[in-house]
Amino acid sequence: MGITTVSGEALKRAQMASALCKIAKQQCPLCPLRTPILDDPHQPKAPQAAALKHWPHDRKFASNDAVEFLRRTIADIRADHPAGHRPLTNVGLLLP
Repeated sequence: MGITTVSGEALKRAQMASALCKIAKQQCPLCPLRTPILDDPHQPKAPQAAALKHWPHDRKFASNDAVEFLRRTIADIRADHPAGHRPLTNVGLLLP
Protein backbone atom coordinates (compact mmCIF):
# COMPACT_ATOMS: atom_id res chain seq x y z
CA MET A 1 0.00 0.00 0.00
CA GLY A 2 1.04 3.59 -0.41
CA ILE A 3 -0.09 7.14 -1.08
CA THR A 4 0.24 9.09 -4.30
CA THR A 5 -0.57 12.79 -4.52
CA VAL A 6 -1.74 14.80 -7.48
CA SER A 7 -3.32 18.16 -8.32
CA GLY A 8 -1.57 21.45 -7.66
CA GLU A 9 1.51 21.38 -5.45
CA ALA A 10 1.65 17.58 -5.30
CA LEU A 11 4.95 17.69 -3.39
CA LYS A 12 3.40 19.79 -0.61
CA ARG A 13 0.45 17.39 -0.54
CA ALA A 14 2.86 14.47 -0.09
CA GLN A 15 4.56 16.36 2.74
CA MET A 16 1.16 16.79 4.43
CA ALA A 17 0.44 13.07 4.02
CA SER A 18 3.86 12.40 5.56
CA ALA A 19 2.97 14.54 8.59
CA LEU A 20 -0.28 12.61 9.05
CA CYS A 21 1.55 9.28 8.81
CA LYS A 22 4.06 10.43 11.43
CA ILE A 23 1.25 11.55 13.77
CA ALA A 24 -0.38 8.12 13.32
CA LYS A 25 3.03 6.44 13.83
CA GLN A 26 2.65 4.64 10.51
CA GLN A 27 5.18 4.19 7.75
CA CYS A 28 3.72 4.42 4.28
CA PRO A 29 5.42 4.91 0.90
CA LEU A 30 4.55 8.33 -0.53
CA CYS A 31 4.90 9.37 -4.13
CA PRO A 32 3.90 12.77 -5.52
CA LEU A 33 3.06 13.14 -9.21
CA ARG A 34 6.01 15.25 -10.38
CA THR A 35 4.62 16.57 -13.63
CA PRO A 36 1.34 18.51 -13.59
CA ILE A 37 -1.06 17.01 -16.11
CA LEU A 38 -3.82 19.58 -16.20
CA ASP A 39 -3.31 23.19 -17.28
CA ASP A 40 -6.01 24.27 -14.81
CA PRO A 41 -6.17 21.78 -11.92
CA HIS A 42 -9.26 21.83 -9.72
CA GLN A 43 -7.08 22.46 -6.65
CA PRO A 44 -4.08 24.45 -7.93
CA LYS A 45 -2.73 25.32 -4.47
CA ALA A 46 -2.35 23.49 -1.16
CA PRO A 47 -2.80 26.31 1.38
CA GLN A 48 -3.04 23.77 4.20
CA ALA A 49 0.70 23.18 3.72
CA ALA A 50 1.34 26.40 5.69
CA ALA A 51 0.77 24.29 8.83
CA LEU A 52 3.68 21.98 7.95
CA LYS A 53 6.07 24.21 9.89
CA HIS A 54 4.37 22.93 13.07
CA TRP A 55 4.66 19.22 12.28
CA PRO A 56 7.55 16.88 11.52
CA HIS A 57 7.34 15.60 7.95
CA ASP A 58 9.46 14.26 5.13
CA ARG A 59 10.57 16.78 2.54
CA LYS A 60 11.87 14.41 -0.13
CA PHE A 61 10.49 11.16 -1.45
CA ALA A 62 12.31 8.20 -3.00
CA SER A 63 9.95 7.58 -5.87
CA ASN A 64 9.32 10.29 -8.43
CA ASP A 65 6.94 8.45 -10.73
CA ALA A 66 3.51 8.05 -9.14
CA VAL A 67 2.12 6.06 -12.06
CA GLU A 68 4.95 3.52 -12.03
CA PHE A 69 4.68 3.35 -8.24
CA LEU A 70 0.96 2.48 -8.57
CA ARG A 71 1.66 -0.10 -11.28
CA ARG A 72 4.36 -1.80 -9.20
CA THR A 73 2.34 -1.71 -5.95
CA ILE A 74 -0.81 -3.14 -7.56
CA ALA A 75 1.23 -5.91 -9.18
CA ASP A 76 3.03 -6.69 -5.90
CA ILE A 77 -0.18 -7.12 -3.92
CA ARG A 78 -2.11 -8.55 -6.88
CA ALA A 79 -4.90 -6.05 -6.37
CA ASP A 80 -7.81 -6.46 -8.74
CA HIS A 81 -9.54 -3.33 -7.45
CA PRO A 82 -7.15 -0.59 -6.35
CA ALA A 83 -8.68 2.04 -4.10
CA GLY A 84 -8.39 5.66 -5.11
CA HIS A 85 -9.66 9.01 -3.94
CA ARG A 86 -10.37 12.03 -6.07
CA PRO A 87 -8.82 13.40 -8.13
CA LEU A 88 -8.00 10.19 -9.96
CA THR A 89 -5.35 11.55 -12.32
CA ASN A 90 -2.72 9.01 -11.24
CA VAL A 91 -5.18 6.13 -11.60
CA GLY A 92 -6.31 7.45 -14.99
CA LEU A 93 -2.72 7.61 -16.23
CA LEU A 94 -2.22 4.03 -15.10
CA LEU A 95 -4.98 2.68 -17.34
CA PRO A 96 -4.18 1.87 -20.98
